[in-house]
Amino acid sequence: MRDWTFEGSQDGKKWFPIRKHRADLELPRLAFSTNTWKIEKPMQRKCRMLRIVQTKPVDVSQRLHDSDEIGKSNQSTTGVGGTALHETKHPKHHALFLSGMEVYGKLVEV
Repeated sequence: MRDWTFEGSQDGKKWFPIRKHRADLELPRLAFSTNTWKIEKPMQRKCRMLRIVQTKPVDVSQRLHDSDEIGKSNQSTTGVGGTALHETKHPKHHALFLSGMEVYGKLVEV
C-alpha cells in the first residue's frame, strides 16, 4: 500500500478524504507488516462509513525490485526461460493487498 486514500461518508454517496497517502513508504514491504497513521485535526469529521481507495496502480516489477533490494527474498527470482522476474515486463494493476484494518475513534450518537 503506497498510494491510497482513507475516506469517510455520511450517506455512502458523497465521500471525503480523511487521510491521503502518496508514495507512502511507512509500511515496510515485509510479510505481516503493520503501521499506525494518525488523522490530522483538519481532516477529522464525523462519518458513518469508511473506505480505502487505491489511487495509483501497482507496478509489479517495482514491487519485485524493491523486495530484492531490502532482502525480502533470498530465494531464486528466476522466471520462465531463466529471465530474472524484475527484468521482465509486468502489467500495472489495481490489486490492493490488505488483510486487516483497525480504526480507533469516538463513537458519537447522531
